[in-house]
Amino acid sequence: MKKELLELALDQINYEFESSYLYLSMSAWAQDNGYPGTAKWMEKQAEEEITHGKKMMHFLQEVNEKVILTPIAAGPVDFPGFIELFKLSLEHEKKVTARIVKLYEEATAAKEYALANLYSWFIDEQVEEESTLVDIITRLEKVPTPIGVMMMDDRLGQRA
Repeated sequence: MKKELLELALDQINYEFESSYLYLSMSAWAQDNGYPGTAKWMEKQAEEEITHGKKMMHFLQEVNEKVILTPIAAGPVDFPGFIELFKLSLEHEKKVTARIVKLYEEATAAKEYALANLYSWFIDEQVEEESTLVDIITRLEKVPTPIGVMMMDDRLGQRA
């Protein structure tokens, strides 16, 4: 694998773990602000990001590339409000999508088709991530009242 492509892949692994850290921070904020359902939902998001990073990591190990993890910077600990939490999540997921699309394009250009196939799976995953967040935001914008927020919080807490 070309050095530049490997560096991009390693950077994305770290970004997935960084994303997990962001969602854990959001979970802590939600819990501290009386949104236990959202705290649980965000914690599940964090777990999913760790799974994504490990999937990418294991792929590189399967093709005999050395995985090097770098430190994760501290993220935000305070957020402007409930609906803004999800808008920030959507913004973040759009960045993740753009990064993965770039990786897919680079892997395809380098004729690293197995790697491109891995990123193709993640592109599909990102469609789902963004769609879920758009749905949550849309619902909250339709009923931006305290009862609407509490109902959404309860709904999010039912995530398996």
